[in-house]
Amino acid sequence: MFCLKNKIISLFQNYCAIVIRVLICVWGYTITYIIQKWRDFLWKKHF
Repeated sequence: MFCLKNKIISLFQNYCAIVIRVLICVWGYTITYIIQKWRDFLWKKHF
């Protein structure tokens, strides 16, 4: 029972690590996309 509990905990920690990594990637990509769109918008506005 104790071994099973440890396995579940380690699986959960791995899952959390993966989720956090994915979220960071998605967030970084979203920020970059927004900055690019914003720059394009400002560029078109000025010229």
